[in-house]
Amino acid sequence: MKKVVTFGELQLRLETPGLLRFCQTNQFQYSFGGSEANTAIGLVNFGIPASYVTKLPHPDMGRVARSFVHSFGVETQHIVMGEGRMAVYFFEKGNDLRPNQTISDRRYSNFSLSSPEEYDWEAIFEGADWFHFTAITPALGSGLPAACKDACAAAKARGMTVSCDLNYRSVLWTAESARTVMESLMPYVDVLIANQEHAKQVFGIDVPSVELTDSAPDYSGCQQMAQALAKRYSLQKVVITLRGTITQRENLFGAVLCENDVCTIQTPYRFRVDERTGAGDAFTAGFLYGCKTGMSGEDALHFGAASCAFKHSVPGDVCIASVSEVAAIRDKHEPD
Repeated sequence: MKKVVTFGELQLRLETPGLLRFCQTNQFQYSFGGSEANTAIGLVNFGIPASYVTKLPHPDMGRVARSFVHSFGVETQHIVMGEGRMAVYFFEKGNDLRPNQTISDRRYSNFSLSSPEEYDWEAIFEGADWFHFTAITPALGSGLPAACKDACAAAKARGMTVSCDLNYRSVLWTAESARTVMESLMPYVDVLIANQEHAKQVFGIDVPSVELTDSAPDYSGCQQMAQALAKRYSLQKVVITLRGTITQRENLFGAVLCENDVCTIQTPYRFRVDERTGAGDAFTAGFLYGCKTGMSGEDALHFGAASCAFKHSVPGDVCIASVSEVAAIRDKHEPD
């Protein structure tokens, strides 16, 4: 099977022990995370070969970070190593009454300062048939919109499928800036994953929102949004993900898929939240796994939602799950 290539920034994650607050601790547990790396690792755990592309610093931490990703079986030979610093984020875990707290320190990281010329997409895409990125990547530095466009153009020239997760981060850029850049990239995209809020902010699609806290939610607005995006950008598949918050520790997750102007609704999952970080990436990995293995769009949607639900039980950024574990969650949830 041909591989999936993902492109984005890897961050050093520094987490307070247990439920301690930042002001209560004098030590942090470290690991790594980043949306595109999380997706690549999730795919490899499901048996899909994947390659992760980023830029990391030369000193020891860069090598440790690369080894972390490689330890899951992800190809890392196209990671660029160079001078500079690594992006960092600090994480404080919440509980029922107190939400998680995240402090990011990624400005002037060596990835954010990387230039398009540092990435040889012809070599990177050898043996690949799918390219995936998120809207976080072009937001991180002045050279990264061009790098993403180069990657997308090279992927399409090779006949590859291109997918994008519309992660909009207002701390990184304005909605107007995001719209300008993403409008230039959308002609290359085949599969778009987004949530209601981000699609409204970036693309200005204003339809009635779905509230998953309702006992019988009306999905018509979400379906309208997915269909509008598919039509505007000639997309093969559009997924709109939905989250409902009962408490900080109890959430709902559902999704709507639009494919060939037909919409499929994912019956929402209800679950306990032990770790929310990386749940969207777990959905993406599960959905792409379904697409890559020949599942119908509906079945891929169900597998992605089950993968997302499972991730909430796994600490850290990365969803460590097998196909059989996710399938068991899906089969228990989906009606016959």
